[in-house]
Amino acid sequence: TKPVTNWADDVINSDITTCMTNDTLDDGCIECKLNQGVRIEISACPPSSLNTLTVRFYCDDSMQLGENAMVPYTDADSVSDVNKIVIDIQAVGQWYEFVTTEAFRNQLADLGGKFAVRLISNDVIETKNKFGEAEYDAIYTTYKYEGITKDKDGTVLGSCHVALFENLGGTPPTYQFKDSQISDGVTGAYSFTGQGNFNAFVRFQKDGSPNVFDTTDNVVVGVEE
Repeated sequence: TKPVTNWADDVINSDITTCMTNDTLDDGCIECKLNQGVRIEISACPPSSLNTLTVRFYCDDSMQLGENAMVPYTDADSVSDVNKIVIDIQAVGQWYEFVTTEAFRNQLADLGGKFAVRLISNDVIETKNKFGEAEYDAIYTTYKYEGITKDKDGTVLGSCHVALFENLGGTPPTYQFKDSQISDGVTGAYSFTGQGNFNAFVRFQKDGSPNVFDTTDNVVVGVEE
């Protein structure tokens, strides 16, 4: 497991007044108001690798105190309040800390190596509390999927195109492409690092006369890094 902490000032700059553009996340998001989102980027940490995640916000100003909730982004444009984290905000000029649950973290979408959370009023739609800074603390675990490409006789076959797919489940299962690489030309070794913990299959292919290709079973699991 790897801890990562960003308890630092000016993670979000209160001089800029937008986090959302046409209801979508803005890559330049540097301020959070209620009903707007904050992207969090942790190197080599897909959301599925998170063991813990705590996010805290500094309340600069208030027009509506009371219960507020943090919710996860489930894709680039959508949030869910099914597993919202609710706290009671009763004063300005202090930090408010949201400690996520496993169910909350499981809903976080992988947004190109980032994930996002959003603050909402728990009861009042147009709350205008202003949060000038946001910080986070997390512990995460990443996994690697590795092996050796071989031919049907078990002889090492190097320089194969290798692709990793996540098994999303279902009947029949659906799959999501995760990464690709070329196995070592001499040893045939391949290794997909920095991955989440999921069932997967690996496909390899090499051009030739004839072409050579094969796949693993679709329940391959990673090894903790």
